[in-house]
Amino acid sequence: MIKSGSLTLDNLRELFYKITTPTIEELKNALGTNSRMTVFRKLSELSYISSYSHRGKYYALVEQAKFDKTGLWSCGEAMFSCHGNFVETVKA
Repeated sequence: MIKSGSLTLDNLRELFYKITTPTIEELKNALGTNSRMTVFRKLSELSYISSYSHRGKYYALVEQAKFDKTGLWSCGEAMFSCHGNFVETVKA
């Protein structure tokens, strides 16, 4: 079990393998912070994507994504695109 507030980069990556598409709230809880900026600073050290569905509510590691030939991937209710946001996905 990962102790809240004590996540190293490896432990954060491990969290993504336990919860494939965590929300910002789940990431904040895991990091033991109320700050979105703290989460994004830690995420910036990883290659991550946010969902184009649900207004970007879900996050995933690029290494976990299994994009189809159109560049789309769904995990549960979350939809991800290798093109980034919804507008860029529609253009592609």
